[in-house]
Amino acid sequence: MPADVIVKNQDRVQVLDVLRGFALAGILIINAMSILAVKGSTPAFTVDIPFADRTLQDLILFLVESKFFTLFSLLFGIGFAIQIQSAEKQGNAFLPRISRRMAGLLLFGLLHILLLWDGDILVIYAITGTLLILFKKTTYSRIRKWVISLLAVPGVLVLAILIYTLIARLSASGAETFAKSDASLAKEFANTDATQKLLQNGFIEGISERIHTYLELSPLLFSRIPTVLAMFLIGLYLGRSNFIRQLPEKIEILKKVRFWGLTVGFSLMFLIVAGTK
Repeated sequence: MPADVIVKNQDRVQVLDVLRGFALAGILIINAMSILAVKGSTPAFTVDIPFADRTLQDLILFLVESKFFTLFSLLFGIGFAIQIQSAEKQGNAFLPRISRRMAGLLLFGLLHILLLWDGDILVIYAITGTLLILFKKTTYSRIRKWVISLLAVPGVLVLAILIYTLIARLSASGAETFAKSDASLAKEFANTDATQKLLQNGFIEGISERIHTYLELSPLLFSRIPTVLAMFLIGLYLGRSNFIRQLPEKIEILKKVRFWGLTVGFSLMFLIVAGTK
């Protein structure tokens, strides 16, 4: 590895390596569900699966989906801050190296889309990581304001959609409307199953299908950028403040974060799971 921006072994924070492995395990679970699932996850697609399978699917939605992606995004921001500190300590230029890394990540993500899977998130990470460079010297107070702003708008919108969907499904007219919509989607899904196309078509056709699917998914994927950037900024904040190196002294803060995180998180997840029924 080049001499610039090296994080020496004695400078590594072992808890970050443990959390990265934990996050990757969760991401593997949720991606395996997406890649291997024959049917989708909406009510119309899951009504005919066994009770045990549907229960497991709900548990994964409740405990896994979007949680480890968020954790990994947070770790990305912390790692970004550590690389800045390492570069400054060694007197090396940070911008050229991080720019090359983001370009490499973008290229790897594009190859991932073309050759393997249309659910790639690396392109989003590369784009958002490039935006994060702009916050390299931003003050802590400005970072906090950016995080609140980036999380507030999508958070309110998602909560409003969840509540509306739940209320609509519980009403007689709404339930009928959703049932018709689910039936229509299920019929369309059965006729245009991307998994079957990829299994039956050749290599070139597979690339074409993945590009087509990725373009269809891109509005949803790119809508994650504000949330990803917010997590990156929180990680940058924690890394720059050396919070992660002072965990034994921060136990009381972590206990409060755990309590409120679980309380609010579980409440919202009950709404989400109920909204999919």
